[in-house]
Amino acid sequence: MKNIKKYVEFLNENIEDDSGMNYFLSELIKLNRSSKDIINFRDELKKLELNENLLNENLLNSLSNWLNDKLIKFLIKRKKNFYTKLIDKLSIFDLTTLDDTFEHYPTFTRIRSLYLAGGMDEAPGSGKGWRLKLEKEFGEEYVIDGSDLNIVLKNPKYLLNFELPALLNPIRKEMDRSKDDEFDTNVKNLKDVNYDPITQDNEPIDYIRRTFTKNIEPDDENLLRISDAIFLGMDRTAGAGTYGELELLSLSMKPLFCWLVNLSEGLIGEVKLWTIPHLSKVMLNEDDMKVFVKTLKDYS
Repeated sequence: MKNIKKYVEFLNENIEDDSGMNYFLSELIKLNRSSKDIINFRDELKKLELNENLLNENLLNSLSNWLNDKLIKFLIKRKKNFYTKLIDKLSIFDLTTLDDTFEHYPTFTRIRSLYLAGGMDEAPGSGKGWRLKLEKEFGEEYVIDGSDLNIVLKNPKYLLNFELPALLNPIRKEMDRSKDDEFDTNVKNLKDVNYDPITQDNEPIDYIRRTFTKNIEPDDENLLRISDAIFLGMDRTAGAGTYGELELLSLSMKPLFCWLVNLSEGLIGEVKLWTIPHLSKVMLNEDDMKVFVKTLKDYS
């Protein structure tokens, strides 16, 4: 596939060579936006201060903002229509069947992988407890670990080498926080009530920002992207990362299976209100989880 030229190259090339612009316009048209949208975008560009120093940055930002706005509006409208209809139809407490789930998610002919979402930073043992119970119930042949997880991130078809549904456990991807002194020390320092980022070293904040931005967050988001559904261990330790993942899930419209764990067992009210419309199945306790695991194995 032909690549769009870098803007610096495009701006400096011979004016008679319009191949870059032609390709740009063809890709813009493929977005299936109306002619009016494209003309409005053109008029916005005309408002920019077009000089050599600002053109490149302003053009990139304007294009990015315009596309993002159109895409987000589309996703919000689609999400609203889909989940409004879905919540009245799903038998969320019938754990013996997935027929209803497949009916309302027609693009999913089988569930090949599950992403294990839930609390980690505030959870005992970094959230290993319920995840390990779930893995044990499935069996080790369903668990993807170590270097295999890195391969799956690059090539999702590698999942087919495992029993399905394969379990994508973010704890197995990340560093062992209990053994990583640097991570543990910086988290401890950041959460110390006496820590003052104005008068003290900013290393705790800088370290956490670097670690999550470069490794943890993008890898977790990619595991969620390639998974067919989310298996959520829900309790009060679920934090910002969990709810960020659930919002991505709702925009991509994938099934959400929720198991109420630890002190939240049996308490459906522990599920945050924004999450309730997206529930596909709910397990109130460990016995429910075992019933549903059998169902997942049978259907996969």
